[in-house]
Amino acid sequence: MNIFEVIDKTTRSIEPFHSRYFSDALEASFKGDQSLFSKFWSMATESDSGWPIPSAVEVTAEYVLDSGRVDIVIVDTVMSRCLAIEIKTSESSTTEGQLTKYQSSLENLGKFSEVRMVYLTPFNIENSNGELTNSILEFKSFAEISRNSVHLSWLEIASIDWIDGGELWQQHREYIRNAICVKRDSSQRQLDAFFSPLELATFWDDVASAGGPVGAGVIDLASISDIQRFVGAIRSLINSPRNLNTSVRINRISDEVIARNRSSVHCELHNSIMALCDEYPWVWVQGKKNYGLRVARPGISGGLSLCTFGDSSVRIGQLR
Repeated sequence: MNIFEVIDKTTRSIEPFHSRYFSDALEASFKGDQSLFSKFWSMATESDSGWPIPSAVEVTAEYVLDSGRVDIVIVDTVMSRCLAIEIKTSESSTTEGQLTKYQSSLENLGKFSEVRMVYLTPFNIENSNGELTNSILEFKSFAEISRNSVHLSWLEIASIDWIDGGELWQQHREYIRNAICVKRDSSQRQLDAFFSPLELATFWDDVASAGGPVGAGVIDLASISDIQRFVGAIRSLINSPRNLNTSVRINRISDEVIARNRSSVHCELHNSIMALCDEYPWVWVQGKKNYGLRVARPGISGGLSLCTFGDSSVRIGQLR
């Protein structure tokens, strides 16, 4: 059992757990087996000889500023230097201008001789396969005014072998590789803001296993060879604890559209998808020509569209 997978399955927001765990891990490492702390510090300072590993530190999670809360702040109490870490576990949580705001607020405190920012996200430029993700673009803008800032990937953290971290550290490394840092085509990211990294990693694996081509947000219906596997992948998103499952919804689709799809060459798939509406009262289908499968979701009055079916293809995650 991986405790981080359990957390993923039970809460809407996993980021605070990973932030707090990493803060505690850094503090524990500094006080004991320093392999984690020292390797992270070297990464975060790019092995700058002017920023050697401190002899005394204070590590604070959720460091409160007038502009918000920095996820982790490490203060070298001897040199009065501040290393601030802003953490993201998904691209969808990237916030424009956040790094600039936090650095400015920390400097304005007047408590530190120098402030450096570290941006810790799933991918940085070194391992993004050339793709300019939201976090890479955000950091690129910030780095133009803060030359000593560093953008790290969670994959670099997972590469650190910290013996004293025991089984929990190994579980965290595994979760990073299997959920947080799974590379997906940009067309597969329409659902990133609504589901956890593990949910989506599992979902897309199941879609691919069902015959849907990897790297495509639009899938040819004829390519889906395992209908039950595909429907099971959709069901896993419906069952997410992030969805609101208390309100009964009704289908908003004409008899003509239903009849046309139930009599098509893909009738088995359409029948299985529409049957989900009977299985889950908070799920419904809607559309005039094509139709989408929707699930009730907090903050989205019209529901979240999990997939939209055309005559020969299905688009995953189209939100209207």
